[in-house]
Amino acid sequence: MKQVLFVYCFMLSTLSYSQVDSGKYTITADSFLVMMDKRNSEFINKPFAQFSIKTNNKKCSNRTLKGKVVFINFWFAACAPCMAEMDQLNRLFEHFKQYKNFEFVSFTFESPNEIALIKKKYNIHYNIFSISRDECYRLNNNNGFPTSIILNAAGYVKWIHSTDAVNEEEIKKYFAGEVYPLIVKEL
Repeated sequence: MKQVLFVYCFMLSTLSYSQVDSGKYTITADSFLVMMDKRNSEFINKPFAQFSIKTNNKKCSNRTLKGKVVFINFWFAACAPCMAEMDQLNRLFEHFKQYKNFEFVSFTFESPNEIALIKKKYNIHYNIFSISRDECYRLNNNNGFPTSIILNAAGYVKWIHSTDAVNEEEIKKYFAGEVYPLIVKEL
């Protein structure tokens, strides 16, 4: 019994001693997003990464987007903030689709079957391209999800942002106050 008690006390003291002061390393979601926005500022006014994708007889590349203001969104199905944005993304697409010099592009690493389910569930009419997870991260500058990017007609990144919002009112405010004005400015 003394041996068990000794081993227990030894393990408890070892574990207690090895604990890290987590206060030094705590990063809140808000501070992380601010940090990402600061890092993303390095990509502003630089050409968007080269890419060429062809799926289901649809092609999307830097060349096909040249001359258009482009809104790009990266998402996946298990991402709550991604799904929370879908209604606003639909509204954005419907609002700007009338402009011949505007293109809405959506990238995900989901399978074509999962994309079909999401398109049906959210009544999506814009193009969604399935690419690898690595390609999503390469194109969205290693940001999380959802990430949105606005390109000007010359193919330069004018805005890049990730969010963790799931509140419908917060998302509406974000789109109305930030996304729409930036697209209008580029059109």
